[in-house]
Amino acid sequence: MCSVDPHQAGRKGARREMYRLLIADDEPIIREGLMSGIDWEALGFVATASFASGNDIIEYLKNNPADVLLSDIVMRRGSGLDAAEWIASNRPRMCVVLFTGYSDFGMACRAVSCRSVRYLLKKPTQLGEIKETFLNVARELSTRIDDAHAEGLAERLIADLFTIMENDRMSTDGNDVYVVAFLPDRDTAGLNAPEFIIDGSPLRGFTVRQGDRAYVIWRCRPEARTEIERRAEAWLSIALPVGKGEVIGFSDVGELLSRFASDRAGQTQRLQADEWHARIDRAFDDGDWQSLSDVFHEAVRAEAPFNALNLMAEKADLRRSLLLRQRSAVDDGIMHARLIRIAAQPGDRQAYLTWIRDLIDTLAPGEDGDRTFMLTLNRYLEDHVSEGLLLQDVAQALFFSPGYLSRLIKEKTGMNFSEYVLNFKISCARADLTTTAMSISDVGRRIGYYDTRHFARMFRRVTGCTPSQYRRSRRRGTVTDGSDRTDG
Repeated sequence: MCSVDPHQAGRKGARREMYRLLIADDEPIIREGLMSGIDWEALGFVATASFASGNDIIEYLKNNPADVLLSDIVMRRGSGLDAAEWIASNRPRMCVVLFTGYSDFGMACRAVSCRSVRYLLKKPTQLGEIKETFLNVARELSTRIDDAHAEGLAERLIADLFTIMENDRMSTDGNDVYVVAFLPDRDTAGLNAPEFIIDGSPLRGFTVRQGDRAYVIWRCRPEARTEIERRAEAWLSIALPVGKGEVIGFSDVGELLSRFASDRAGQTQRLQADEWHARIDRAFDDGDWQSLSDVFHEAVRAEAPFNALNLMAEKADLRRSLLLRQRSAVDDGIMHARLIRIAAQPGDRQAYLTWIRDLIDTLAPGEDGDRTFMLTLNRYLEDHVSEGLLLQDVAQALFFSPGYLSRLIKEKTGMNFSEYVLNFKISCARADLTTTAMSISDVGRRIGYYDTRHFARMFRRVTGCTPSQYRRSRRRGTVTDGSDRTDG
């Protein structure tokens, strides 16, 4: 094991919270490269120790703190999964990032089902992917640390407040109000609550500390509240770094209790989210797609926050990808691309229900995602049928490389991209010729052909007749061609 003193690892003169990172890989070159080859400080981490086995990780954590583990899954003396499962039971607020080559699908599924594992990186991994992942980890750790002390904080804070009042023989006049400065305790070591002079009389603040939080409380008459809030904010701006701390005024103790009760409600929501994640895992383990649908419907009915819905969908998407790999089926990336779009524009919980319904369609026995891919492709072509529809533009819109999209269309339809687009456009024109009174030139323009003669040539190439002949044959009830090759 190699270790680093985290207190000596920060940048000189910088005052910044660094998360403690452990690195594990049984290949020394990779291990040392991860330790020294990445600017962890720039991402908010300090690499405090490295290990060659899962057993060494567990022994270290029995006596030392840490915030996140980056580990290979397969190691000779105890795997990264062994360490992750120990962490889930003993250090539930740690975050685990695992490397996997997906060579062992059982291990990959076991990793996804472990509550401490939040991220899986394919091995080998690009440096940019590691950086992006750890920026997400830093955001998640920040939320976890802030939330860790919410449960029960209201009662403890108020109890301490009244103990202070009693010890200092303060009045408990119900007409008084409270001004509270909410502080991150790690930035307030040795910081004394200020005393303000109001109308010639001193008003002392009382400090209450709870774990990583500190609270400075001033009790005053209602008419002094605005002035106390102003002075408290001025004090914070000098005493703490910019953006640290918050000053809030409360009309009575009940308001103060409500503030902390809302923190406890947030804790309840997180417990509910853990249950939903466990049910998603059970649904995939059992192949119970109805249960998978039920858990998403329940979350939507409960008006779960959008970030919670997105984390649930990300888990389902990853489990689906692993399952398709087990079946040796192609994961075309459509579901993941749609999820990215939904997450980028939060506001419609029903979009997650549509998404999970389509995801379940791809998992039905005998299905490999063809239906979802073709529906998504055809929906895009229909929305842009009047445009040129170049391969690179369609591929970018559907989150594919041009070559990969071209191969997918060939595999699923037997046509190359340009042939498929032509057949799709002519299929739309045939529908217009049959069901509308649009002129031939207008039908051509609607599908992107502004030269009527060119439109007629393309139509004849696909159907064997001109647009006018096709319309007349349909009106007579005859059919000049056998099928619509883009139906599917």
